[in-house]
Amino acid sequence: MLSESKSRSLVEFVLQKFESDYKGQWEQERFTVFPHPCKTKLGELDFDTIFFWKVYAQGYFAMRAGDFFKTLAEQMGNGPAMIRHLASLAPNRNKLLATYRDGQFDPRMNKAINAGRPGWRVLGYAVTSSVYLMKRYPAESQSYIAQWLCDCALNRRWNGSWHSLVESLNSSVVRSLSSKDIHERVSQVTEFIVNTFVLVPERHLTGVGPEMLSFFFRDWRDFTGYYWKHDTRNEAFWRIVASHPQLELNDGRKDTVLAFLVHNLSSDELESGALAKINTAVYRIHKDLGDAAVQEILSRICRI
Repeated sequence: MLSESKSRSLVEFVLQKFESDYKGQWEQERFTVFPHPCKTKLGELDFDTIFFWKVYAQGYFAMRAGDFFKTLAEQMGNGPAMIRHLASLAPNRNKLLATYRDGQFDPRMNKAINAGRPGWRVLGYAVTSSVYLMKRYPAESQSYIAQWLCDCALNRRWNGSWHSLVESLNSSVVRSLSSKDIHERVSQVTEFIVNTFVLVPERHLTGVGPEMLSFFFRDWRDFTGYYWKHDTRNEAFWRIVASHPQLELNDGRKDTVLAFLVHNLSSDELESGALAKINTAVYRIHKDLGDAAVQEILSRICRI
């Protein structure tokens, strides 16, 4: 039985907030490759388009990436064709960092820009990654990213089967989990992501770090693992929590927060995905309410 502490009250509040306000939104963010193309809140999208949408949803581009890449794929063809178009912009990569002017690009590209005006630095990352993918997998027609995942995690070519891709990737994750402790498992999955997709220079996609990959994998229903995206909003929320001694959180760092949550959640809650629920709820609470309102909520919890 979990103790009725202030910290447990906070965890219960966040989980209740997820169920009442954010569960539907989160379910809309998630996707599965069965069947393919994938059904998403933006309509049916191929795997490559979804990947670019998720991993390049950064900074100013964060709330616009989905509409941009969706429209670009509609204009240029499926995800692989979209990636080839982005690669074709490489000679003008530096211009992507300049202020956009109407008519600067192909009319089809302009439609994507108008649908979800990009952050130019991040779009430059996407162009650089597209060049890399085209060179590494030159004859790809179905999915550059499926090839990249197999290359990085399994050191082999993808055979075109989505079932095979999911089963193989899940097996590789399971093999990396040597601990039964869920806190340790989150750390081990993070290490798997960093070691497999980020730290190998010849396989790293420009601008794609562990936080955005965790975001992508967390939303991919078919993929196994415990993923935690500790972005600026999550950091801000947990720093505020740490400023209230009654809540018993020492600081807002990722490992400290995860240890705090594992301590305050039951085994059943952890197994049912409570970490992912809290992860997404905290992001949205801070985004919707801001620092002052979060402070007031935490103060009320401390007074109960």
